Amino acid sequence: AYGRVENYTAAMVDFSRALALRPDDPATLEARGVAALQGGQHARAIADFSALLRAQPGRADWHYFRGLARLREGKPAEAADDFSATLAKLPTDVDG
Repeated sequence: AYGRVENYTAAMVDFSRALALRPDDPATLEARGVAALQGGQHARAIADFSALLRAQPGRADWHYFRGLARLREGKPAEAADDFSATLAKLPTDVDG
């Protein structure tokens, strides 16, 4: 719902409140990271996806989102590292 009205700040406030109650909930941390990325708060997005990756380093999607945030933050070398990690973690059998 937040994305449809582009109210990323309100989304981040709500997700932060939820994380105060359940700080180890990866789905809520991911949602806040995506809202931060979409809302232009790239440092927050990098921090959230970095925390997620410390717990589950094998997630290609989290490397991708952190790479986007790093690119938008003006850190192309770090972004390239994340994009490389994304590609390395994707399945190679795309035909099923």
